[in-house]
Amino acid sequence: MKKTLSLEIPTSEYCGLRKIAARQGITVRELLTAFVADATGSPRSGGGDERALADEWVQRRCFTHVWHAEEESDLADRKLRNARIDRWEIAGQQRAADERRMREAHAPSA
Repeated sequence: MKKTLSLEIPTSEYCGLRKIAARQGITVRELLTAFVADATGSPRSGGGDERALADEWVQRRCFTHVWHAEEESDLADRKLRNARIDRWEIAGQQRAADERRMREAHAPSA
């Protein structure tokens, strides 16, 4: 299942995205799709380094202004976000363990 996302950004930012994508030989759609895959820990991500850097960006960017409200719905949103982050981190740890096991299984015996 796929979801379609529509967003409005200033023309200058779109032009900037086009330049970044063009330098990489991809489309803006491919650029944003790749970032989303890395930021969410998707199996389609570019790998562990990309996931870590996307996560670092999210953590540094912080978005603290979104989570300061104390209304019940805001607290529920924060709990949901934290649960998703926890699941993403657990999945990342599992992937790392799986990769280690695969390397060990294919390593020549001493």
